[in-house]
Amino acid sequence: YYAGVKYGEFDLDKILESISFKKSERYYIGIKEEGVYAIEQYILAKHHMNAQVYRHRIRGITDQMIIRGIEYAIQEGDKKLKQLFSFKNDDYFIKEYIKWDDFSLMNYLLKSKITKTKEIFDMLSQRKLFKRIYKKSIYDIDDDALKQIKFQRMLQSIDFELLKEKEKKIGNIKSLNCDKDFIIINVVSISNPLYRLPSRMTNDEEIIVISDDKKNKSNHNKTIKLMDIPWSIMGSIAIEDKHQYLEVYALCDPFEIMKNDKYLDRLEKDISEILLN
Repeated sequence: YYAGVKYGEFDLDKILESISFKKSERYYIGIKEEGVYAIEQYILAKHHMNAQVYRHRIRGITDQMIIRGIEYAIQEGDKKLKQLFSFKNDDYFIKEYIKWDDFSLMNYLLKSKITKTKEIFDMLSQRKLFKRIYKKSIYDIDDDALKQIKFQRMLQSIDFELLKEKEKKIGNIKSLNCDKDFIIINVVSISNPLYRLPSRMTNDEEIIVISDDKKNKSNHNKTIKLMDIPWSIMGSIAIEDKHQYLEVYALCDPFEIMKNDKYLDRLEKDISEILLN
């Protein structure tokens, strides 16, 4: 609502009312057929929120600038922040933690004695953001099977130390002319915007519908996947971008970056070479 996005509405009461379960060889938690339309609303709402809010370009850049600024402060010895971001299950930690909110944290970081941290939060307060200079998903690499495999492995098992090394190498690209400390590689997960553990994720395609057709005994209590119901729109459309992709952000002159297509093509090749080798 506060992001100004009109999507995202669905009939929660109908979904809750439609939840059912079936026992055969194992227990199935699913929904009754009468709840299919409400579930379709929910899946489309989640998709639209992903597209419009969760993976918005500016959202990704600002999130990563905040994270990087805090990381620099902790690495450079800010004891207060290290304590704040090191969870301890005791009363003292809780009392200290609840004293902080967005406003108090931002004010604290704007006064930071850590140069890089202060620079980043000064930029955030003035809305001088990093620029996205690169974006790539597994589907964009169609010319080399080996590169596809390497890229997929890098996205699936994120090695933060390796990403930091690659950030420095990207910073060494002469034509980019950016501060090496202000290069950020961000791996974005579309199917997991709330950062749940993979083992706890539910694939929309696996949602089970339990038939409530009492007139046809052979169909009553029968289970079918939502995507396989012929009259459901979920079987006729593909919710796009349910995959991970990678973006690179940098503090640089946007006019320099956008000045010509040849420059952009060369930059993309240079960054791809670093990321895929």
